[in-house]
Amino acid sequence: MVNVLLAAKADPNKCCKDQKLTPLHSATTAEVVDLLLDHGADPNAEDHRGDNAVSVAIFRGDFEVVHHLFERLPELKNQKDQYGRTPLIKAVASGNVEAANWLLEAGVEIDLPDARGETPLTYAVVKKEAELALKLIELGAKGDRKDAAGNTPLLWAQRYGLSDVVEKLTDAGLVSSA
Repeated sequence: MVNVLLAAKADPNKCCKDQKLTPLHSATTAEVVDLLLDHGADPNAEDHRGDNAVSVAIFRGDFEVVHHLFERLPELKNQKDQYGRTPLIKAVASGNVEAANWLLEAGVEIDLPDARGETPLTYAVVKKEAELALKLIELGAKGDRKDAAGNTPLLWAQRYGLSDVVEKLTDAGLVSSA
């Protein structure tokens, strides 16, 4: 059906009025993703929440589509939205540990901060996702990066009593001594 509409010159970037979803936001197979991209679909188009096709597919748990988008457009792996949030930050912030783990396996950058200076590790600690925080630390996430308010993941881990995270950051030398 998609190929028929595109052959009839349907606009692959036309979106519905309320949610501003484009066909690419709704694509659920690699074949449809290819058809839409080959006909000029904009992978950076944002819906009413500021999410592009990658983010929507991540929230849906559709990792086949995310993987295919990353293969076609590797720059989407670490693309930031208007708030500076990467796909990894969005996954962690929404509590989607499965998506966060998948993104880490896909090779996204682990320490890119958002516009407020908060990193994926900050979000994991604030969400009290200790297991995910420990994984980020093992992959080299820094615990002493300050956000706009001057807080660090280490400080948040101490406040929330995440002793395993505090210990791992300290033992790994991923925090400054000052």
